Amino acid sequence: MARNVPNVTPPIRRAENTAGDAYAVGRTHTPPKLSATLLSKHRNLFKPRRAISTPEGGSLPHRSPFLTRMFSNSGHGSPKSPDVHLEAYKELDARQAQFFNFLDAELNKIESFYKMKEVEATERLKLLREQLHEMRDRRLDELLAAQNAKALARREQQRLAAADLPNGSIGDEDVNGKSNPLAQKWIKPLEHALSAGKSRFGRNTMALEQTASPLIPSPRDMAGHHHTDSWRDFTRRRPHHEDEVPYRVAKKKLKLALQEFYRGLELLKSYALLNRTAFRKINKKYDKAVKARPTGRYTSEKVNKAWFVQSEVLDGHIVAAEDLYARYFERGNHKVAVGKLRSRSRREDHYNGTVFRNGILLAAGTVLGIQGCVYGTQHLRDPDPVVRVNTSYLLQTGGNCLRQSGSDAMFLYWPVVLVGVSIIILLFPGPILYHRSREWWAYSNFRLLLAGLYPVEFRDFFLGDMYCSLTYAMGNLSLFFCLYAQGWNDLSQCNSTHSRLLGFFSALPGIWRALQCLRRYYDTRNAFPHLVNCGKYFATILYYMSLSLYRIDQIGQLKAMFIFFATINSIYTSVWDIAMDWSLCNPYAKNPFLRDVLGYKRPWVYYLAMIVDPILRFNWIFYAIFAEELQHSAVLSFLVGFTEICRRGIWTLFRVENEHCTNVGRFRASRDVPLPYDIRSPIRASVEEISDAQDHLSFPGLPRHSNTWGPEPSHSASGADLGNVSPVEGGPGPATGTLRRRRTLADQPPTPAQSSIARVGTLMSQAHAEDFERKRRP
Repeated sequence: MARNVPNVTPPIRRAENTAGDAYAVGRTHTPPKLSATLLSKHRNLFKPRRAISTPEGGSLPHRSPFLTRMFSNSGHGSPKSPDVHLEAYKELDARQAQFFNFLDAELNKIESFYKMKEVEATERLKLLREQLHEMRDRRLDELLAAQNAKALARREQQRLAAADLPNGSIGDEDVNGKSNPLAQKWIKPLEHALSAGKSRFGRNTMALEQTASPLIPSPRDMAGHHHTDSWRDFTRRRPHHEDEVPYRVAKKKLKLALQEFYRGLELLKSYALLNRTAFRKINKKYDKAVKARPTGRYTSEKVNKAWFVQSEVLDGHIVAAEDLYARYFERGNHKVAVGKLRSRSRREDHYNGTVFRNGILLAAGTVLGIQGCVYGTQHLRDPDPVVRVNTSYLLQTGGNCLRQSGSDAMFLYWPVVLVGVSIIILLFPGPILYHRSREWWAYSNFRLLLAGLYPVEFRDFFLGDMYCSLTYAMGNLSLFFCLYAQGWNDLSQCNSTHSRLLGFFSALPGIWRALQCLRRYYDTRNAFPHLVNCGKYFATILYYMSLSLYRIDQIGQLKAMFIFFATINSIYTSVWDIAMDWSLCNPYAKNPFLRDVLGYKRPWVYYLAMIVDPILRFNWIFYAIFAEELQHSAVLSFLVGFTEICRRGIWTLFRVENEHCTNVGRFRASRDVPLPYDIRSPIRASVEEISDAQDHLSFPGLPRHSNTWGPEPSHSASGADLGNVSPVEGGPGPATGTLRRRRTLADQPPTPAQSSIARVGTLMSQAHAEDFERKRRP
């Protein structure tokens, strides 16, 4: 029988060594916890968790630098702290507020830019549609005029034939009005063959008739009308317009404009997709770092509801551009049109063939050049004085010094062969040997030759600047023609101490560039920078003019004038190269006296170029030092010309880099293709207004322009800016903990000298950024 055992707490066991101590309790043995009996994978179920992470010590997981700076106040190796202070929670809230404020600012910036570009694309599409309609109407006017002329010519021919036939018969029709089968059999095929051979209208023009509005009646329907507009209740545009543009020229320009427009749409679509993906990945990384639940909340609540994600306007513009290209250029074949448009937007990923060919040509040219110099040195040491003198002049003209055995005439006429072969290759009209590149080069030189008559593009001024550094070769043009005009007799009359034509050819590139600057002022009405730049080239012209006069007369007054103009020209051009062409010398930039946006990673190359360029600009000083050797200055002139070529190479690298940075800062992702027809409409005016607004657009967190000088205010929150906000609400408050604000140069009020420098720098950078825009300034 079971006995009732009372529920008595078992006595506490004490350690044996504490029997004599009344205050010693000893070790207490408690029953094991439930979690100790569970498996290791189930123990985490009973640990308390937070919805978000707290600033906890210990070894932290690997985080990106940005998230580590945002959400961590301690280092990776800090010891664990059993308690979390209230200040840590406040700092966490401040960091989160900063992070989401940063995301909101970026989202607003992307949203504003996308909306602006979308509106601009809409207006551009309307303008292109108007241009295409104008091209179609003018082409159909030409077709209608040709059909009317052909019908009138046929009736006149029939009338003359009827007058010559007896009994009043009318050609290939009998008296009853029926056609003569025999005449139709022989005459009609002949007429069709002759008309096909003389036709100026292709299949694309015939396809445009299907899109004509209103429909064009056939000449048979208008046979009784003497005036083509007599049957209409409105007046059509005459075939001959005041701004007559050939159809082929208009078609080429509009096709290129539509291709560039389509490429811009593809870039804008990629921009929206890229930023949406970026926000999604940032939100995913944030959720993973703080263990937030639910995940992707910022993306779903804000990013997915943004305009650049939900808008379908861009897709509609892409479809409309494909439809326009198919109807106006591919006879309605949509598949071919889409293939051509998308092939234009793709870029070649590799240039292996070009690099390989350039390597072969460079290697062959280097070997032949070394061989020519060796032979030239041998001929300079020839016992015959005539051979030595002729060789010295041949080296100046760039001729090959290969002397054929027993053939002195060929020895002298190798430069003619070289120049003749080069001209034939460059001007050969066949579609071989880089036909399009040679065509572009020839047309660019033609525009440069007629400088001032054409609007100035980037290639025009760039090619002109290249010629400005080729003054040694330009001057040798007169030497080349003088040597063969003199029959290689009395050669001293062709050098720089006798030839005034040599000085003119040296100054000719400066004349071309001065005319281009005047044309730029005529197109834009901006005195700065175009008239100031024109003054620079006038200084260059005076420099070469005074050098030529000094070489010919060799008197002290002309030497002083040459040194004066050369000094002015060197200082003028050096300042212009660094401040305008390279947009450097900004004292408030991230790298002092450079720019905020740099294309090259290492800033020291900019500082080195700023030192080397002015030094090489003063290479003329050797002409003044070696004044007594003007009669034998061929080697000196070559060395001065070589240093100028080296300086121009350095200038080219930084000038193109600056142009690229400017295009990036002003969102110039596609070319501004000129349209053929001058149609002044509200659409075109709105496009220009959008372009003006784009030129002066500034987003939060970004300066107005990448090259603008002066201290830039901070618009977006950063780790250093949190000292001005309270940790909880984001309002004004003192700096606490690690959130101290660092004082920089931008925090200090600018002095009057700094303000003046900033104004001058801003004026120069804006003048450079607004350069080469086709719109006329008021």
